[in-house]
Amino acid sequence: MIHLKRAVPALLLCVALPLGAAAGRAVPEGPVLVTVAGAITDPNLGPETPDRLTLLSRLDVTYEAAVGFDAGMLAALPQVDVATVYPGSDRPATFTGPRLAAVLEAAGAGGRMALPMGLDGYQVEISADLIAAHDPILATRLDGAPMAIGGLGPAMVVFPEVADPELTEELDSLEVWSTFFIATQ
Repeated sequence: MIHLKRAVPALLLCVALPLGAAAGRAVPEGPVLVTVAGAITDPNLGPETPDRLTLLSRLDVTYEAAVGFDAGMLAALPQVDVATVYPGSDRPATFTGPRLAAVLEAAGAGGRMALPMGLDGYQVEISADLIAAHDPILATRLDGAPMAIGGLGPAMVVFPEVADPELTEELDSLEVWSTFFIATQ
């Protein structure tokens, strides 16, 4: 026998939880291109554990929750162009994407250190002060075309050019190609 006094609150809870989740952070509609984990709020992805068959687990990356961004979510953030040279060449290039600070803010990690990682496992630390001072972008387009995996994509941390050669060398070492994961602290 069903007791209405107990069934109605339980039913309301079952309906309210999905509605509350839908009212929170957007859920990726396409494949996740960039995952942000660590000091985040309001995640839209569950845990990454060592037993999962993913590149993240192969690279010993684990987390309890994360924010996943698909192409549409990254494109919905204000876009910035950075004119520079193609890495490792003298060829001019224009990279386009949201500010790294905006991506971190969208993940609830604004003002934090970012540790972007490329598909090859290369990872760097970019301090919050450096992000604020030099305003790098998380480029998703190169010369107007989406950056593909196997090229420099799915995303790349790109810093605007600076006049100081020593600072240029430091910033170049922080430009992570094929960025797919960003830890935050």
